[in-house]
Amino acid sequence: MPIRFLVCVLTALASLWLRFGFALASLWSAQAAHAQGLPPELQTDDPEEIECLLERAEKLTIIGDGFESQGDFKRAFETFSLALVIPHTLLGGKHPDTFMSYNDVALTYANMGDFGRAEQMLAQALGESQAIFGERDPGTLTSLANYGTVLSMQGRYQEAEELLTKA
Repeated sequence: MPIRFLVCVLTALASLWLRFGFALASLWSAQAAHAQGLPPELQTDDPEEIECLLERAEKLTIIGDGFESQGDFKRAFETFSLALVIPHTLLGGKHPDTFMSYNDVALTYANMGDFGRAEQMLAQALGESQAIFGERDPGTLTSLANYGTVLSMQGRYQEAEELLTKA
């Protein structure tokens, strides 16, 4: 019960942060840093706790998007990485939500100029998503489009066009 309460409180804080702007960013960052030890806490079979944790991952993704749109790629990366831990731990590495989190982290790598890591993550996510869900799956197509975007960011337009045409 205490873990569920803590996670729900953090989710509520994230909602407030989203409503009232970036004023609560420092508070959330402190909470996110404290939450780096989450994996042991994520070992739960309680459906309510799992739902609350997955909602938290969604909120973290929205917060990461906010940091990224402000150009704060370091904080975006940290937030997306934390958001990745939750679905990966609860749902496994082969779940659509986990693949979407991989995409978020990979795009942040690209925005920070680390195209090698971005491509590596996107290639892995794309390959596994195609194998598990098929080539026309929305998540697979998103990974394909993201991969094309990263190639385009590097000026590799012909390769990017091939991928983006498929997406």
